[in-house]
Amino acid sequence: MSLVSIACGLAASDAWAASSPPLFDKPLQERHRPLPRDPLNPQFKPELSCYVYPGLMIKQTDMGEIGAARIGLIRLAPKAKAPPCVRKPAKGEIDLVEGHESAGNFRGIKGPFVLVDAPESIQGGLALSFFDFDGRKLFEDLLQGNGLQQVELLKTDPTQLRLRYRRLFPAECSLYTDPAGCWQSIRQATGLNEKSPPDCRADYESMAKAEAPERVQSVFKNPSVIDYDAELIVALKGPQQRAAPVSAAVRCWPAE
Repeated sequence: MSLVSIACGLAASDAWAASSPPLFDKPLQERHRPLPRDPLNPQFKPELSCYVYPGLMIKQTDMGEIGAARIGLIRLAPKAKAPPCVRKPAKGEIDLVEGHESAGNFRGIKGPFVLVDAPESIQGGLALSFFDFDGRKLFEDLLQGNGLQQVELLKTDPTQLRLRYRRLFPAECSLYTDPAGCWQSIRQATGLNEKSPPDCRADYESMAKAEAPERVQSVFKNPSVIDYDAELIVALKGPQQRAAPVSAAVRCWPAE
């Protein structure tokens, strides 16, 4: 998927700043080239998108399906010219999609970090992955909603990125059937320290009403999903810190 829809041309887009959240750096150059259409899927509009940043080029191949077919990373030496914007992989190009199921679409660059989202929503949230310029995956988390408009950039420097956002946490247990035990498990996994869990009963019972009588009890056993505000620090070196809660759990509902 393209981040910005513009006419082809190897130039930075004026529309970028107006249409993208300030989380992302503006590319030095970008280009969008149509690719041949698939006769079996004429409704798709394949496109190759190339973005050039200091020290890096991104080449995303979008065939019109869910998630990019390829997200290529190419390291650039200082003052080196970017390779041509062609579908054929360049020398040393690394594909983020291959080997990373959560890599769906390139979202942008911030400093030395590459942000890529998942191809599909997970429990109503957006799975966002952070890579370095060598294609090394640093961290992955699940954000509320399907966009990045609510992500707040707190700090960035040459080695670290700090963000605040509403985090989703899919538990492996049900807060409806085992509120005390499940909440203890969630607290250990997330760092939340409230003694009592959020009240999930209304959402579970609402879902149960839509099920056949013989399936009601299985609904109550569905794992719980909670959300809360969190701050994340992603660093290029050293141990990666998990997202730390900065609020109590806000909501709770049964996983789909």
